[in-house]
Amino acid sequence: MQLAPRMNLVIDGNLTYPPSEISCVRDVTLYSTIWGEFTVLVEIEKQYRDQLWSHLRSFGAYDYVDDIVSIDREPGFKIGDRPNSNLLVDRIGADNLNYIITTIQRFG
Repeated sequence: MQLAPRMNLVIDGNLTYPPSEISCVRDVTLYSTIWGEFTVLVEIEKQYRDQLWSHLRSFGAYDYVDDIVSIDREPGFKIGDRPNSNLLVDRIGADNLNYIITTIQRFG
């Protein structure tokens, strides 16, 4: 029996920095991985990958991230502040966390 491939959830790397709340970013990745069965990717320009990895690791927010990828290289449901995002938000925080998770749930 072969399992169906998991869909990508692609989060704009800029949303992992303030004013976003890193604990809420981790909640989005946790929900997406465990209950949404997404492959979680964070996209950022290549020269900032190491900095982003260190930032996420230092706050314990890399646990449910599968990879850091280049911008606009991977298909999937995109959360970001750019017009080509499926879910357009300028931050991830306690005030919009339920909205983000509900939207992901509907999509997945």
